[in-house]
Amino acid sequence: MRYACTVAELRAGGGMRPITLGAREVLVVGTDDGIRAVDRSCPHEGFRLDAGEVRGQELTCPAHGWRFDLRSGACVTAGEDIRTYTVDVRDGAIFVDVDVAPTDQELTLASEAVLGALETGRGSLAARRTARLLALGEDPRRVALLLARYGGSHADAGLDPETAAVADALALVPHLDERAVALVFADVASALAARLARASPRFGPDPATHSHCTLGGMLGNDSCGVHSVFSEFYGPGPRTSDHVEELDVVTYGGERVRARATDELELRRVHSLGGRIAQIYDRLLALRDRHSELCSTPEVHALGRQSARGAASRRSRTR
Repeated sequence: MRYACTVAELRAGGGMRPITLGAREVLVVGTDDGIRAVDRSCPHEGFRLDAGEVRGQELTCPAHGWRFDLRSGACVTAGEDIRTYTVDVRDGAIFVDVDVAPTDQELTLASEAVLGALETGRGSLAARRTARLLALGEDPRRVALLLARYGGSHADAGLDPETAAVADALALVPHLDERAVALVFADVASALAARLARASPRFGPDPATHSHCTLGGMLGNDSCGVHSVFSEFYGPGPRTSDHVEELDVVTYGGERVRARATDELELRRVHSLGGRIAQIYDRLLALRDRHSELCSTPEVHALGRQSARGAASRRSRTR
């Protein structure tokens, strides 16, 4: 059992209090049937549950509405269960038992957190998350593989001294205690984040499926993704369409066309050419016109004005 907080502190925080206990981030929750403790992150996509809503013995994730029974951890909607922890209250102090074996899901989420820190170039965060991953019980060899794969796929020609240092860290493991191993790997992760943040360009729209999606799918869905905010403020914009100047398209029938943003004059020119390409453009225009009312509400216009103001603000900040 580890000390988490006092009952008074829990009440002062509105009945929910996030706590870091060792390698685990726990959410302590007060209910009408006692005090519970669960993982702080939703098992769906890792969103924090701090801002969730508690009703009776159920906690609802604010991101996608997954609901969890705080007593058992069972997901009462369609989804994965959440880990619960044994709680003990002694003289107004709350203790939580976090000394439990990690699940594969927990290790996966912790590994993704390391990659997220590396992607954003945040060295100190990459160091902390790497140390936390090892403290959860992950094999140092798997952590080394995680760091080496990232370094090898993002460095110039796959070569840089920081990625090579992963092998050095792994070689030291048999000679160090657990704390020293964590420090060595944390140092390597920090160096990787700092080095690759300077050297590697990023394509901001990277959806949650970035490890196995295609550029065609991203174009079709106009994807954004976890780094779209960087692209919004420091690049052309948050969505894939913001990064597209022109598409070189080959249809199923074998016709080839270069498609780009078109004004009315260009549309009339394409229509006058006739043929299959003109038919495609005409059908796209018909689709647009058929649903134009859905794109003409005051809410949509207001959103467009907000986007325009945001774009102007971004341009002014980058000058």
